[in-house]
Amino acid sequence: MASPASQPAAPGASVRRERDAQEHTVVVLEGRLDAFTTGSIWSEALGLAEAASGGELVVDASGVDSCDGAGASLLLALQQRQQGRVPR
Repeated sequence: MASPASQPAAPGASVRRERDAQEHTVVVLEGRLDAFTTGSIWSEALGLAEAASGGELVVDASGVDSCDGAGASLLLALQQRQQGRVPR
């Protein structure tokens, strides 16, 4: 049996901004959105959403491998930011 130190590291979470064909801001989430990784991208993801400046925001989570409560909280916070309610 392999020790935990010899196992490959689990992928983290990443976020980036793109524009779609209609020039909407797209926040692209990839990797694991869980209690161990979501905190590292939280501020950046909300900042990218805020940069949409009232325009259409699309969240692309098609590259998310897994999502727990922390990841769901980030998705909800992105929705609230788009609706003009700043999450606490």
